[in-house]
Amino acid sequence: VPFDAVNLTFRGSGDPVVTDSESPGGVPENPCFGRRNRIVSRRMWNNWKLSLSRCRDSAMELLLPPSGGGPQPPVSGIRIKWPRSYVWPPTHEWLDQILQPLRRIVPVQLGDVPQPPGMNAGVVFHIEHPGGRRRVCIDVADVNEINESVARECLLYFKMQYRTYGYPLRNVLPGGYTLTRKSTYRRLSRLRRQRDKMESRHDVWGRFSTSPQQANSDLRARVVSRLQAAGFSVGAGRGHRVSHRVYLNEVARSRIVIDLPGNGYLCRRLVEYLAIGSCVISPPNPNRFVEPLEDRKQIVYTREDVSNIVDLCRYYLKNDEARNELVTNTRAYFDRCLHPRQLAHYYLSSCIERLNCHEAAHSGARGRI
Repeated sequence: VPFDAVNLTFRGSGDPVVTDSESPGGVPENPCFGRRNRIVSRRMWNNWKLSLSRCRDSAMELLLPPSGGGPQPPVSGIRIKWPRSYVWPPTHEWLDQILQPLRRIVPVQLGDVPQPPGMNAGVVFHIEHPGGRRRVCIDVADVNEINESVARECLLYFKMQYRTYGYPLRNVLPGGYTLTRKSTYRRLSRLRRQRDKMESRHDVWGRFSTSPQQANSDLRARVVSRLQAAGFSVGAGRGHRVSHRVYLNEVARSRIVIDLPGNGYLCRRLVEYLAIGSCVISPPNPNRFVEPLEDRKQIVYTREDVSNIVDLCRYYLKNDEARNELVTNTRAYFDRCLHPRQLAHYYLSSCIERLNCHEAAHSGARGRI
């Protein structure tokens, strides 16, 4: 991230300083500073290091302006205790995207939070309020089923693979979705500019595995064969795998992108399409984000049997205005509904609203007695 984009400034000696507990006792010999590291005070070094760490660890904050967030939840007296580690280590890449903006809103303490049995792909954390402590769960598993025993013990249960028709338990809410990697937020502005330049290498593009071991392999193979027969460059990675950065550049340089279900109906590929701003064509999805995607507005759904997918691709290739409108709408949708800062506000506001409902119910019961 270029320095002019993150506002790295040295504060004066009279300004309040936040001490970084991990900072060294003195100014380290950093070759990036040359001779200047001998005269920079420890206080100035701490401020520089703190600013740089905020840029690196919370690059997602750079996407939206400070006033671009949703409604600020009332957070007086609210604290969060978050587990130091996860049962399934790979989830840190996704859950930390929620944790980091939460730390900008309320005090967050990392500690030992017992995780219930069977809660491997997700996390249970504590929300502490003046009335006590309650458990909250975020489930990132690529299945539609929930862990009912955990859901019954929690204040709220946020499910990322959320079924459109909902669940019997009323405390189960849609959890939105996160990107594959946190580093994508640092590249997002460049990827959007690249998409706007219209230097397209592909008319219709997709990169999928059609291996029989892959979930939904029959649907993937059927769609890929139809698009390849029509002359579009969609397939199983054209025979080889590429880095995540190359994949994102391919998305930005495609007029139309195809989304197909993987292990779950929702996938991070779709979120990356929306974040960059793409014309997305997909089979109908039985799952949804916090706010459902609207057909022909933020996404284009095919028929259930995907028989019209080639016709839809040809239509949107010819109609630049309709295609560009989808690009604009998908970016706005991501910024409004799926940006981690928005998700953090949504999670916290939902918890506070639920706590207030419980408090009102208990107050009413005491009044009747």
